[in-house]
Amino acid sequence: MKTAVLIARILLGIIFLVFGLNGFLILAPVIVHIVEFHVFLAPAGLPLAVLVATLAMFLAWTHRPAYRPLFTASVVQSASMSTPTEDARVHRRA
Repeated sequence: MKTAVLIARILLGIIFLVFGLNGFLILAPVIVHIVEFHVFLAPAGLPLAVLVATLAMFLAWTHRPAYRPLFTASVVQSASMSTPTEDARVHRRA
């Protein structure tokens, strides 16, 4: 029974760790909404909201190479305009 409890604890911890990291992917929109809330509805908390937004922008700026792929355009050729040789090259790259 001790082994089953240990396995359940580890699996539950892994699940919370993995799915808890999803919060970092929606962090920027949450910060924007916090700032908007304090700008329009509760100006008393605005200094802290501005501090949080400034820190987030600073970290995004320092890690900008990690965000670069989000802003680069990739050209995808449609299948009707390519030759079989070009299709083979595209599939090899992917």
